[in-house]
Amino acid sequence: MADSFFGPAYIDIDEWRDAPQRHRYVHGGFKETDTRFSFYFPPKENYEGRMLHFLEGGLGGHEVTVLGPVGFGAFELTFNSGAYLVESNQGHFGLDYSGLNGDPSILHWRASAESARYSKELAKEMYGEEPHHSYAWGGSGGALRSVHAIERAGDVYDGCVPFMHGHHFLMSNFPVAMNALRLIGSEKLNVIIDATEVGGSGNPFEGLDTEQREALAELYRCGLARGGERQLGYPGAIDAVLCWLQSEMTWADPEYFEDFWTKTGYMGKDDPNLAKQVQEITTTVRQVLTNQDLVAMGGAAAATASYYSSEENPIAITVNDGDVSGMRGGTMILKSGKGAGRELAVSTVLDDVLIAVTGPYGYPEMFNGVEPGDEVVVTNRKFLAQCFWSRHHLEGELDYRPNHTWAVDGQQIYPQRPHHAFMNMGPDYLYKFDGKMILVQNTIDIGCWPAGGTEYHEYTRRHFGDRLDDHFRLWWNDNARHGPPQGLEGITPHYSTWLIDYNGSVHQAVLDLIDWVENGKEPPANTSYEYSPDGKLTLAATASERGGIQPVVNATVNGGVRADVKVGEKVNFEASADVPRGTGRITAAEWDFEGKGTWELKEKDIDGRADSIKLKATHTFDTPGTYFPVVRVTAQRDGDAKANFSSLPNLGRVRVVVS
Repeated sequence: MADSFFGPAYIDIDEWRDAPQRHRYVHGGFKETDTRFSFYFPPKENYEGRMLHFLEGGLGGHEVTVLGPVGFGAFELTFNSGAYLVESNQGHFGLDYSGLNGDPSILHWRASAESARYSKELAKEMYGEEPHHSYAWGGSGGALRSVHAIERAGDVYDGCVPFMHGHHFLMSNFPVAMNALRLIGSEKLNVIIDATEVGGSGNPFEGLDTEQREALAELYRCGLARGGERQLGYPGAIDAVLCWLQSEMTWADPEYFEDFWTKTGYMGKDDPNLAKQVQEITTTVRQVLTNQDLVAMGGAAAATASYYSSEENPIAITVNDGDVSGMRGGTMILKSGKGAGRELAVSTVLDDVLIAVTGPYGYPEMFNGVEPGDEVVVTNRKFLAQCFWSRHHLEGELDYRPNHTWAVDGQQIYPQRPHHAFMNMGPDYLYKFDGKMILVQNTIDIGCWPAGGTEYHEYTRRHFGDRLDDHFRLWWNDNARHGPPQGLEGITPHYSTWLIDYNGSVHQAVLDLIDWVENGKEPPANTSYEYSPDGKLTLAATASERGGIQPVVNATVNGGVRADVKVGEKVNFEASADVPRGTGRITAAEWDFEGKGTWELKEKDIDGRADSIKLKATHTFDTPGTYFPVVRVTAQRDGDAKANFSSLPNLGRVRVVVS
């Protein structure tokens, strides 16, 4: 093999399968390593000589994801593109990182690149020659590793499409967010959400005390996606990420959690009020709960269980004594029984249920072997220290925008810790590559904040200069979050009335990347945007100015963005939509007036020929309340209304207050 870390390749499954399409499935790995791979080869008559490599998001660890719910249509995209498909577990099994020998390069590109290299040997045996071009793509953690792949394994890949891209300074975001949530609380978070929603006051600081204002300002300056405030309180949005980081932070800098409480320059030592907020409860386990137990409970427990999905191991406990309602983000330290010595982070508290999530240096077995009566300490001491981690661990260059929050004139304000390379982040980017990249970012992503796109764009510009457009594009999806919107089923208002499914834009980017690399066809221009010194992303207002590939949609109600009306009063809506020139035509438009996700009015006179439309509608409301009517407009490159594979939606939203 090309990389001496990997032993000889082996194959343990090699068979033809008929679903979802006819293909040859090959599974195997490399001896003396934990690396495993899956290859999906179409019949020769359906193959056009290229390879697509899908990189799993999150922490990776699996090689059988592309046909599941987090496969992002990879199988369909690949086979429709005349390619064969590659995926690997990126060098490790689930949350077990021991096979990486402490070397993040194996996770971040080497295991993937070596799997792809070996796939080319099998492709040559099957088709008579190696693929003429190869591409990598992936979201979130898969985006980060797609970037590493094109930067450091250019011999394997000709281009890549990272989407929902984070950055090496991601560790700064989540502690700041949890600190703000800790101080603001759910009631005032709802006031902030109302202020920042369409037709709101626009002032998220109104009604907050000084400490809350400062925490929210710090959060915004670090780059929280404006318009993403609604998601801050959702299970898994911030809490799960911070909790799996807890184990990695402990591994990377264990002394920090003691120094925070004992050394000058740290809030834990300097602010006596923070010390008073430390909670510690010594109690015993009452119940041990599995994923299925939480699902059976229904409601928020079931929704949370589906997010954290851990079918193999128990993921939650209840305890016999003590108020644990304020322990979100805390630590459960098992003191007796088979689990003695484990520390598990509290990702979510639902009434008296403590739900855990673990990271790569935590305990993958979670509550396996734990029994009622086992002693457990529940404490928020480590969590409080985590909330201020970012001040003392400025990652990367000081000119990285969020670092401005904690530096003046190039000088760090707070005591700094030694630089730590986190396994899940990998080494620093090179910001240069020989191939081509289309980076697809979501504007209200609070998992991988907008700075993941703006900073990579800026740093690659420094390297490429005037040649940047020969290698790089950045396209933004407006009204798109981290992960598929369907993950918020059950949330009010219905997810489809304020979020789009961005998968079509990712697929179109892959298709355009192939055309760019193989045929020299220039893809559509970058989305035009501004990123303020305070971390605010603003897209250009019109389709002609904005560029990218997503349609631009605007809506009004009674001539404005807000209307205050009476029950039964006729309300007038207008909307317009435009597609950036040459990127597609409009295939559908529909209205949802009451936030139910029913889309009760579908425009009938749209035939896929126009790239600009104007609409009118009326509605009466029978019940008092606050509503957010929305129009959804969908475009597609060829005007094909049946091509969900590459559809490009966007939304126009207004507020109606009915009394």
